[in-house]
Amino acid sequence: MAHIAGSDIKTRPDGAGRRGPDVERLLALQAFNARLVCMTVDESSYQEVVNGVWRVMGCDCCALFLHDEHSGSLQLMASAGYEHLDPELRISLSDTASMHVQAFTEEYLVHVDDLGDQFGIKALASDLGSSLIMPIIANSGPVGVFDFGSRRAGEFTPGEISMCSMLVDQMSYSLENIRLVNELSRSRDAVIRGMALLAEIRDTHIGGHLNRICAYARYLAEQLMGRPGYDEVTQGFIDVIARAAAL
Repeated sequence: MAHIAGSDIKTRPDGAGRRGPDVERLLALQAFNARLVCMTVDESSYQEVVNGVWRVMGCDCCALFLHDEHSGSLQLMASAGYEHLDPELRISLSDTASMHVQAFTEEYLVHVDDLGDQFGIKALASDLGSSLIMPIIANSGPVGVFDFGSRRAGEFTPGEISMCSMLVDQMSYSLENIRLVNELSRSRDAVIRGMALLAEIRDTHIGGHLNRICAYARYLAEQLMGRPGYDEVTQGFIDVIARAAAL
């Protein structure tokens, strides 16, 4: 593979400290598993997951797509190694020439050993030699696909495919956790705002103060972002302040 995890480890001249690529991969896998357990559950977690898989597999590039029911498409959530990839990329499920759509709809991996010999197949980059697309399947069915790409043909051996499959299985649990937490957060925000709006309706003297209060709280918090001594003021922190103002 083009990128070997841990390849910069120093060794003794006699070779006693040398670690083979399999050992390096196991160490990277161990770190990846630990990160899956400890990582913060938010939208940025998708990039962490992709970066972890990229390091473990050492492939040239990879990408994560999740199913968007509203648009009927696979939406790019994060990628690594792909250059000039549109961060807003969506692949319509009606695109039957897409390997990603085939893997998602058929719930089975799609492996193209040599993209140079295939015509009409759409890959994420024109310089890819081989591609492996695996569906991400939750209890409710497929929720997305994971893309592995190599610039060389014949890169994904049966052993590599087995390793990719194991990683995707492990990743599916974390992705499901991210999805559930995001749904819970949206429900919580809706309940908070609904209660505040109900209070506003019952008290005619409040008028449109709720929106102004939340907007002003957000504005004040935003003024602290980037100032020395206020490192904790992130976009997530600002959202919490604005939401809390509704209470």
